[in-house]
Amino acid sequence: MGLSKNEGGLGFREVEAFNKALLAKQCWRVLMNPQSLAAVLLKDKYFRNTDLLHATLGFKPSFMWKSLWDSLSLLKEGLVWRVGNGKSIKIWGDRWVPKAVTFKIQSPIQILNAEARVEELLSGENGGWNEGLIKQVFDKEEAAIVCNLPISFSKLPDKQIWAFSKNGIYNVKSAYHVEDQMELIAVVLRRIWFRRNGWVFENRFEGPNDVFSQAANCLSEYQQAQETQQAQPKQSNSQCGRALHWKPPEGDTVKVNWDAALKSDDRKCGMGVVIRDRCGDVLASLCSCRWNVSNPVVAEVHALWRAMKLCEELKFSKVQLEGDAKSVINAVNNAEECWEWHGQLIEDVKSVLKNRKQWSVLHVNRVCNSVAHDLAKSALFVEEERVWMEDHPQELLKAVNFDKLCNSVNK
Repeated sequence: MGLSKNEGGLGFREVEAFNKALLAKQCWRVLMNPQSLAAVLLKDKYFRNTDLLHATLGFKPSFMWKSLWDSLSLLKEGLVWRVGNGKSIKIWGDRWVPKAVTFKIQSPIQILNAEARVEELLSGENGGWNEGLIKQVFDKEEAAIVCNLPISFSKLPDKQIWAFSKNGIYNVKSAYHVEDQMELIAVVLRRIWFRRNGWVFENRFEGPNDVFSQAANCLSEYQQAQETQQAQPKQSNSQCGRALHWKPPEGDTVKVNWDAALKSDDRKCGMGVVIRDRCGDVLASLCSCRWNVSNPVVAEVHALWRAMKLCEELKFSKVQLEGDAKSVINAVNNAEECWEWHGQLIEDVKSVLKNRKQWSVLHVNRVCNSVAHDLAKSALFVEEERVWMEDHPQELLKAVNFDKLCNSVNK
């Protein structure tokens, strides 16, 4: 059983470790589904006055409970907090920052008390991070990591997720984590080489946690690209060019195209939104930027959220939102909860759409989203949000007219 599959075995390097990973999965199910019959029975018998993670072994435990309890140590190693409103997370001691190995804050306790919660780091004015306070409390590296963390737009509760899987949900493979670790190690080593070159040739220093974070992002983007490439049929460029163009909405529905652009070195994202009617005329357009964003998926969700808020402000009742970020759009339209590090943002979007029955979010090719894409790139060079009513920046006139022309030709 311990031999590799190529050698005729099952690939289990350690049967005991694999068994522990399987048992930990049952604990995960109890933790995530506290209303299930199994969870209710276990709580009533073994941890009536506390929760599963703080349960004790007890006196003369059954073999089943002892096995589950022994696997809790593995589950605890991978559980991290995802910030929602910050009320449940202790700044020092709890695992809540995407930082290699510990997931904990290492900066010494200062200004705030040792029992302070993450909610004390949030700004009451705009609901974002209080950057001034964060820079006083943490060292430079950890302050940047914290400010870069996505937080819920609508102050959803904090949530525990699994740190070692891409989707935030526990799985046996990630718990056993041999194959995934080897892939990550290879990418980390590559980033270390880039770090060395940056120091030698450009006199540019990157901290160890920056190297690890960039490696994890690169691996995640690569895996996502591979999945997308395998799932989508290949088309020739000439065929795509002839078949694809922006299409106007029907009736009194408005079409809202949105996109995001990212300037990773500055951790700045640009957001572009354009709203058009069935004639292709621009009703409104927007350029806006946001700091402390380095994840392209998070940037796209911010752009979608701003597009939705603009539609609310303008009181549009029938809205068709179009973007080219397929992973975001799939997540928003998925009935299942999103458990990823940015999942609270996805759930915020879902909560708005749930109350807007005549709103929809659809995926289109980048070719059909060119106006919003250009707006997003322009937004990288603005410091304040700009909104044009029944107008748009003059440099977009050609792209807007091209979309209208394509539709007039195809009528």
